[in-house]
Parts: sequence; C-alpha cells; structure tokens
Amino acid sequence: MESNEIHQIIEQNQRLLQNLNTQRHCECEIRQLISEIIGAKISDSVEIRLPFFTDYGRNIKFGKDIFINFNVTMVDLGGIVIEDHVFIGPGAYLISVNHMIDPKRRKELILKRVHLEKMFGLELVLRFYQE
Repeated sequence: MESNEIHQIIEQNQRLLQNLNTQRHCECEIRQLISEIIGAKISDSVEIRLPFFTDYGRNIKFGKDIFINFNVTMVDLGGIVIEDHVFIGPGAYLISVNHMIDPKRRKELILKRVHLEKMFGLELVLRFYQE
C-alpha cells in the first residue's frame, strides 16, 4: 500500500475515532463505527468500551466473544489479531510498530504482528523490541 493511501485512511479514521469517542453511542453504533475504522464487520458478540484508540485501524482483526475495556490503544500498522474469547483490561496498549535504533535510520519502520489468543489483564503494554 502506498504511503499516500495510508495517510488518507489514517485521516479518515481519525475523524471516525473523534466521533466515536466524543459522542454518545449505543453498542450497535459503536460496533458499526469500529467496523468502518477497521474496514470489516465485527461480530455482535464483540464489546468495546470507550474511549478506544488506533492509529491506522485497517490491520486489526477481531474474533468473537471479545471484551475490550476502556482506554485501550492499538497501534496496528504491523497487524493486530485478537482471537475468540479474549478479554483486554483497561488502559492496555497493543503496539505492532517500532523504529530503528540507529539515528540515521530512525524513520524506518519495523512492523511485527501482535496476536492475542488468551485473556489479558490490566494496564498491559504489549510491544516488540528490536534485538
């Protein structure tokens, strides 16, 4: 995907996220807005508490029977997969992007998928680090 196209999607999704997080919505409206953000329909069994944040959105995949508590952030350019029956506690960060340590290459992205198959608890920060 071209950088320009990615930036257009990010801009569009930031408007949707602002609406999602600042207006009053029922559960079905929340799922509809998040479906627009990720570019795929999510199951009626997925419950997401607001506020919810993502930088890109299109690389998030949700299974079924998922509960995501409030104030969760997903940095998903590298991909985030959340399997069935996962619980994510409040304030969790799922980060699939990093940058090179070398200052000359700092703008280069390192992308690695985050894949959740089990319950996760409070204030989780899940991030990969360059070795």
